[in-house]
Amino acid sequence: MNESYRKGRAPENGADTKAVKLAALQTNFCLASALVGLLATGAALAEDGPEPSVPDGPRFVALYAEACFPERFSFDATLAHAQSIGWTDRDLVLFDPYTRLMEASRQGYEAEIADGFEAEMRIAGLWRKDEGRTYVFVVTEVLSEHIDLVGCYVYDFDATAPIDPAFVTDLLGQPIAYRTDGDDPLFAQPESEIVSVVWGPPPDYPRMLDTYLTFLPEGSPHEAVTGFSGLMIKSETSLP
Repeated sequence: MNESYRKGRAPENGADTKAVKLAALQTNFCLASALVGLLATGAALAEDGPEPSVPDGPRFVALYAEACFPERFSFDATLAHAQSIGWTDRDLVLFDPYTRLMEASRQGYEAEIADGFEAEMRIAGLWRKDEGRTYVFVVTEVLSEHIDLVGCYVYDFDATAPIDPAFVTDLLGQPIAYRTDGDDPLFAQPESEIVSVVWGPPPDYPRMLDTYLTFLPEGSPHEAVTGFSGLMIKSETSLP
């Protein structure tokens, strides 16, 4: 599932403002993805019935790292690598949580274009079953005259609680920068709406930007904007 988006035209607001907006667009997009068009049965994505409410933390983080890190400077290579280790696009378009994610993404992109923003974007989605759970993988590429980014995301739409962020800290070798469920009023948000933990650029992975581990409970007001509830981990890498 690989989709390309057209260009829009950006207002002349200065390079710094455009770069920040581009990064925000990338983040919004994969709190979402793109529209896709396969025709097949979606039974394989739901055949096992209800799943446990929380994924195994180390396994969730490992799936993300295994799919996203080895080829993180290339959209095409990241997609090919993920497929080579067991992720597939078969029937994904008929998985309702994913299609809601896609629709939110399309609407967000169209709003940015209407606002005059200029960028080219590609998005692809895959999925896999692992230890009885369904995971969705999304890779994105945003290209502009100001900054080029490859983003990589893993979702568990069935999660009903966040995982321990210590597993991500161990992976990155980087302390937490901030969290919405902490004591800092600058970042604090109601846990009934969102729990998000953010790490700064990890020293062992050059050009990788912030990493986000975000949980949105079902019924969160953010769900209407992002198109999903559940658990997501994501990072972006700026291209040379």
